[in-house]
This record gives sequence, C-alpha cells and structure tokens, in this order.
Amino acid sequence: MEPSGRADVPLSARRAPDWVDPVLGVAAVVLAVLVAWNADIAAIDPRLQPATVPSLLLTAFAASGLALWRRRPLTGFLVITVSTTVLTGAGYFVGALSLVLLVGLYALAANGSRTQALFGIAVITVAYLGLALAGIPDLGLFGALTGIALSVAAVAVGEVTRLRREYQESTIQAAEGRGAEAAERAVAEERLRIARELHDVVAHCMSLIAVQAGVGAHVLRTNPAAAERALEVIADTSRDALTQTRSVVGLLRTGEDSQPSLPGLASVQALVAGVRETGLRVELTMIGDVRDLPAVVDLAAYRVLQESLTNAVKHASDRPVTVVLRYETDELLVAVSSAEAPAARPVREPSEPVGAGFGLIGLRERALGGHLDAGPTADGGFAVRAYLPTTQPVGVLT
Repeated sequence: MEPSGRADVPLSARRAPDWVDPVLGVAAVVLAVLVAWNADIAAIDPRLQPATVPSLLLTAFAASGLALWRRRPLTGFLVITVSTTVLTGAGYFVGALSLVLLVGLYALAANGSRTQALFGIAVITVAYLGLALAGIPDLGLFGALTGIALSVAAVAVGEVTRLRREYQESTIQAAEGRGAEAAERAVAEERLRIARELHDVVAHCMSLIAVQAGVGAHVLRTNPAAAERALEVIADTSRDALTQTRSVVGLLRTGEDSQPSLPGLASVQALVAGVRETGLRVELTMIGDVRDLPAVVDLAAYRVLQESLTNAVKHASDRPVTVVLRYETDELLVAVSSAEAPAARPVREPSEPVGAGFGLIGLRERALGGHLDAGPTADGGFAVRAYLPTTQPVGVLT
C-alpha cells in the first residue's frame, strides 16, 4: 500500500511528493560542492589535496545519489559510497559527503530491505577500515571506528522508521478492510430489508388476489355482481401492491438516504377490511392507550399482522380470526389467532413451507429485540403472538 497525503493517514506514514527527491539531491550537490570548494585544507590537514574541477565534479556526482534515496536507495547508496571512497583515497577533502553518506545509509535501511541495510553496513565497514589502514589523510583508526559507529546508528534509525511505516500501513489496511466489510454487511442488510418488504407486500397481495380470482371465477355466471366486486378488490389490491413495490424499489434508485413510504398501524383498519373482502371473518380489538410508535416498531407490527392474516387466508380461510393489538407502557402485543378447524380439515401450521414463502422466518427477522410465539392452540386453532418493545428496539425477534 502506498500512503498518500490523506488526512486520515498518520503523518509519519505519508509519502512526500515525488518532487522532493530531486530537490533533496540538488540541495545535497550544492552543499557538498560549496563545502569542498571553500574548505581551508591547510587547517584541516596539510596532506590533503586542494579541490580541483574533477574532484568537485565527482563530489557533485556523489551527492546526487541522494536523489535516488526512495526510488532506488541501493543504487543511490552505492553512488555516494563509491564516489566518496575514491575521493578519500585520492587525498581530497570530502567534507559534507560524510553527512550525505549517513543519509544514504538511513535511506537504504528505511526504504530498502533489511538485507540491503546489512550489505550497506558491510560495505561501509570495509571502506572505512581499508582507508584507515592505508594511511589516508584526515582518517585515522579512531575516525574510521567513529564513522562505522555513526553508520550503524543511521541504519538503526532507518530500520525503526521502516518498521514503524510497515506497522502503520498494515493498520491502515486493516482499518480499510474493516470499513469494506462493514459496507458489505450494510449492503447485505439493506438487501435483506428490501427483500423482506417485497416478500410481505407480494405475498399478502397475491394471496388476496388469488382468493378473489377464485371467487370471481366461481360466481361469474351465477352472480355477476359478486364477480364484479371480486374484480374491483383485485384491482384495488393490485394498485396497492404496485404502490408499495414502487416505494421499496425506489430505494435502489434514489440512494441510501431515501426512505420508502411504508404502511403502519394507522392502516390496520384498511388491512383488515381488505382481508375481509376475501370472505375471511376477522374481528379486530384494540386495548390500551393507542398512540404513535417508533417507525420501526410501527412497521414491524403491521408486517406481523399482515403476514399472520396472509397465512390465515391461505391456510384457514373457513375459520374466524381474532386480531388483538394491546398497547402497554413499553411493549406492544400483536396477537392473531384462528378458531378450531372443522373436523374434516386438518390444521396446517403457517410455518409449514408453501412454495417459496418465508412464513414465520420472515417475522423473526424483524429487528426489534422482541419475542414471537407461534403454534397450535389448545382448541385446535393456530395463534401468533408478537411482543414488540416500544423503546429502543434492537436485535431480532426470538
């Protein structure tokens, strides 16, 4: 990973712009040449050679190696080291090249590999000891050992810098990976939410349409008025399904900040009336202080009721159904129960797979942290009871 200048990247892990490298190389060349040209050779060591044009050109070439300190640190280090060794061996004063050499070693350790850094230390050690033993002016054994010690320190600092950068880059990568996982999880949850809404809308409306279509076909010739009424119910139900479907699918077109126009308990009377049109006998009872609920609770209660009535239409259309909405201080009870089935018909639970439906599974996926009970009743009917918290709903129905 290549750190950039982003504000969320730690300063020590950011990469300086590419133009910094040639600027640093030019600055090193100017400094090294000026120091070599203006040095008082006699005061430093009378045995040193005075600066000449070739020595100054070689000094400039050596310092220019610093321009490669990030792109090709090993090449830059070798340019500096070989040129400085040649100048020193020829008896010229290297001056600022000693500092440039340390920076080159640091760059090799910070931007190269650990193997390259160890190679650099080995080269510097051989060069210093060889020049010291050869009796080169201005470089005794103590000076050589001091230079080696400083070189090791430069490599150590570079190694620490490289390790810190690798740690920071790995931390940034891990954070970005967690961000990507969170985004993927959010997308999956949104897909599930949209799929759940579409399932509830389509399953309910198609069940009503199927029943009304059957009624219409049955009475088409014997009772045209009833058949016409069945067709009107089919048309109304289809329009309602289309409206809700467009609202949910609109999320995919208008962005993540949009919210679909979804029904709630304010539409419960219309929902029950629509189910009654199928011939199902439904009795609705509201208990307690009817009040506005959080949007997520309102929608979940409506969907629990809708799915339960849909199952009743499909599996218990000849039995009366009782619907109870009980408002309590911090909880809402949604209860839907069907009466005992006729002896000639066995009871089939709504949770029994029918086609590709989700049944009670979809109800438990409602993120509310409430509790849902569903199963046969003692009198042979079937009941669904959902207890939905009305404050800070989290989690899933259990």
